[in-house]
Amino acid sequence: MAINKGNGNSRGRPYAMMLILAFGAAMLGVMLLHKLRERRVFNLLVQDKDRQIMSLELLLQVYISSHSTLL
Repeated sequence: MAINKGNGNSRGRPYAMMLILAFGAAMLGVMLLHKLRERRVFNLLVQDKDRQIMSLELLLQVYISSHSTLL
């Protein structure tokens, strides 16, 4: 009977190691997805600011050209 108990304990260790590895892989996947989403949101914000700057430049060009004709 004592031999069976020893086999049961050694059998539990690989399952615990597999559980830890699976949990670690899941955490790594979640962190990776979060990082990719964060980067995508940042790129969208940069593109939006870039469009705003272009729009402001065009407005300034129109304003300057309309005022230069009055001089």
